[in-house]
Formats: sequence, C-alpha cells, structure tokens
Amino acid sequence: MPSANHGGEEMEYRVSVSRKPTVRVYAVDGKERRLLASVTGWRADLIRRRVLRRVDKTEYMRFRDGRLILSVDESTAVRVALAAKAIAPLRDRERAKRIADIIVRMDRGELHWWYSLFLRVGWRALSALRRAYRE
Repeated sequence: MPSANHGGEEMEYRVSVSRKPTVRVYAVDGKERRLLASVTGWRADLIRRRVLRRVDKTEYMRFRDGRLILSVDESTAVRVALAAKAIAPLRDRERAKRIADIIVRMDRGELHWWYSLFLRVGWRALSALRRAYRE
C-alpha cells in the first residue's frame, strides 16, 4: 500500500458497498481517492458475506439509496482488495468461496506479502495464490 502522504495526513481506507451489488476498496489521501479493487454481481455478494462480515470496520457514511461507505484499517483494505482481485476472474463459485475464506484466515504478514507480490508482478501473483492454496 502506498504510504507517501502529501498533506501530512494519515492515509485512510474505505470500502463502498452498493445494492447493485458492487464492492469497491479505496485508498484516500486528503482529497485524492484511488481505487484499489472493485467487484460486482455474485462476487460482490461473496465479498460481503465471506470477507466484510469477518473484518473490523466502522460505518463512515450511509446514503438513502442503500449505499454504504465503511472506514477500514490498512490490513482490512488489503484483505478485501486481495480477495476481490483473486476471485474476479473465477467462474466457479465454490472455488471463489474457498479462496476468499483462505484470504480471510491469512495472518497480517502473509497477507501483505501476497499483496506486495501482486503489486510487483500483477495477475501472475494472483494466479500463484490460487494455485498455492488449491485444495
């Protein structure tokens, strides 16, 4: 995750959840907002049920149309982003559930290692993650 702060403020992380369903993870630095990951449809439902229910979060903002913005810490943002990126190309829902559950159970060090690998080598890291935890 980026740690360069331009305004001297702490980097914030947010997860937005809409009824479409859509789940998006953002890094917020002052007025700049950067999308880290986004999923829609059954994958967003899976992230909500399997990942967001099991992590620390606080409600940041709620809209009348059902959208919800959650404030999360860096590890939670990385966890949600990694899960979203890892299940995005999958068609098999059971395999996607297993991958999401594995990412939820990862300790902080392992989680950040996989995310940093993803930042360096992209989709190949996600493919390796899915292969490494194939049951």
